[in-house]
Amino acid sequence: MSMDIDKTIKLAVEYYQVGNMQQAETLLKEILELQPNNIKAIKLIGIIYYQLKNYDSAIQYMKILINENPNDAYAYFIHGHSMQEKGQLNEAINYYQNCLQLNSNFADAYYNLGTIFQDKGRDDEAIQCYQKVLQINPNDPDAYYNLGCALQEKGQLDEAMTYYQKALQINPNEIIKRLGFEVKDGYNVSLFHSNHYQMHNERRLEHLASLQIPVVGMTVVDIGAGIGDHSQYYIDRGCRVTITEVRTENLLYLRKKYPNQDVQYIDLERLTPIKNSPFDIVHCYGVLYHVSNPEKVLKFLNSCCRRILFLETCVSFGDKKEINPVKENKLSPTQSFSGIGCRPTRIWLFEKLKELFQYVYIPITQPNHEEFPLDWTDPHKHQNALCRSVFIASHYELNNEILTQSLIHQQIRYE
Repeated sequence: MSMDIDKTIKLAVEYYQVGNMQQAETLLKEILELQPNNIKAIKLIGIIYYQLKNYDSAIQYMKILINENPNDAYAYFIHGHSMQEKGQLNEAINYYQNCLQLNSNFADAYYNLGTIFQDKGRDDEAIQCYQKVLQINPNDPDAYYNLGCALQEKGQLDEAMTYYQKALQINPNEIIKRLGFEVKDGYNVSLFHSNHYQMHNERRLEHLASLQIPVVGMTVVDIGAGIGDHSQYYIDRGCRVTITEVRTENLLYLRKKYPNQDVQYIDLERLTPIKNSPFDIVHCYGVLYHVSNPEKVLKFLNSCCRRILFLETCVSFGDKKEINPVKENKLSPTQSFSGIGCRPTRIWLFEKLKELFQYVYIPITQPNHEEFPLDWTDPHKHQNALCRSVFIASHYELNNEILTQSLIHQQIRYE
């Protein structure tokens, strides 16, 4: 019984469209036994193998198709992507480029070519490819996201943030997942909104307010702001606040949370100037102990400070001047970005601040939280794994009864 080739191909297409790849493959093989050069059958069976991730077979049929029809851009694309999946990147580049010579509007070819260039560290070429994708499809969130990544690799952080934000606007949940976070109302803030973390913030900020140091209307930079829980303290007091952070997911969250504030990228391990520096107030709470070189960071904070530095950090007990490096989990959004932190002694911090600022103060009070010791002479009295201290450094004298210029060993609890 003779086969009606056209009807059989049509039936194979129908099987393919409903996802019955095995039956479609069987029919196409029967066709190719009778007509080995049937282009429609060659192309469809190659596509089926490609979708089944049988890349060797996909390449085999795409080679035949290209020989039969060298102007088929899609055949070059399938061949290129199959080579890419097999890790043969240089060969894949050639096929993508051939595809684009035949069809300059083939967005997927530009996108895949961009990913290869990005993997090879050829960021300029990757950027050009993603820009081409967006010219063809202005609503492609993947192209916006990858373009942001490529720009970030080149250090063009403000531009990168612009493209991350565009990706988020189009597909917020997927982009946040790519950043390594579970989705919660578009952002994962669970670590920052735990009961412990919120209580900790409340106690530190109420203590800061109790010091009665005027800040109304001043310029402020919030260093390593996380998701900006402390920034609001200054915004409520009419300050112009620059909010800084290193993690991309936190920066995206901050720009959405504080659209009227200046949010800037800052990596305390690789310091670069902060725009509009210096500031009247530098707020650095819960950050210094997450850096590997606290002395370098203190000098940087001084360079950013016109008037007062508010510093709160984890420290170590002891009378020796020590930095005490520690390892931290860099995958956690609340820990060291580099994976290396420190727990300096109070005397080390106090002396380093005195080298930089004319006036250095210790509050006679400590925040009403268990992580803030009251007796620095006996570490056994302190039961918490972390111990914290507050320092006020100023370029101007502060007449304040709550502050002392001595490194006192006994403090009282603020209640």
